[in-house]
Amino acid sequence: PTGVSVSADAVKVLYIGVANPISISGGTKGAEAINASIDNGSIENKGGGKFSANVETPGKAIINVSVDGKTTPFEFKVKRIPSPTPMVGTSGGGTLPVNAFKANVGLRAELKDFVFEGIKYDVQSFLLVCQGKGFEEKAGVSVNKGAYFSPDSKAIIEKCKVGSSVIITDIIVTGPDGQRKLDGTVAFNLSN
Repeated sequence: PTGVSVSADAVKVLYIGVANPISISGGTKGAEAINASIDNGSIENKGGGKFSANVETPGKAIINVSVDGKTTPFEFKVKRIPSPTPMVGTSGGGTLPVNAFKANVGLRAELKDFVFEGIKYDVQSFLLVCQGKGFEEKAGVSVNKGAYFSPDSKAIIEKCKVGSSVIITDIIVTGPDGQRKLDGTVAFNLSN
C-alpha cells in the first residue's frame, strides 16, 4: 500500500531477548487500519501505530504490514544482544593495585553502550588463574560457580602479591537472550 512505512524506534535491527519498539504508519488510513505480523517471533499492537516485536533467531525477520487487504513486507536484521564486558569492581582488566583487586568479591558482566538500557547479565561460572609472583612453583587455579569468588578462589587471591597476574576465563553468563560463553579473558597485572 502506498504511504505505509515501518521503522525501528530504537535501532536499525531487532534484538533477541528484548521488546523492540516499532512504529508503523498506515498512510492516509491511520493507525487503526494497520495489521502486522512477523515471521521470526511475535509482534504486539500497542496502539497508535506503536508495536513491540520479540524475535527468536539471528538472521532476518520479515514484518508483514496489511492495510485495506494489501500486504507489504519489511525486512529487518535480527541479532543477539552484544556480549557484556566482564568486570572486577570497576575494572575490565589491566594494571590494578593488589589491594584494590583483593577488595573485590567477584565478577560481574556489564553491557556497555547498548541502545536498550537496563539489560542485565548474571555470571554463572568462570575460571580464575593466578600466576607470577607468589605462584612460582604452581599457578593457583579455581573454578567458580556464580558471580562471587569461591572460598578456594579467595584463598588463592590472598596469596597474590605485587607482580602477580590474575586471569579470568571460561566466563559463562545468562541474559535476556539466553546463556552464552564470553569470548576471551579478562586479565590483571597486580601492582603497588
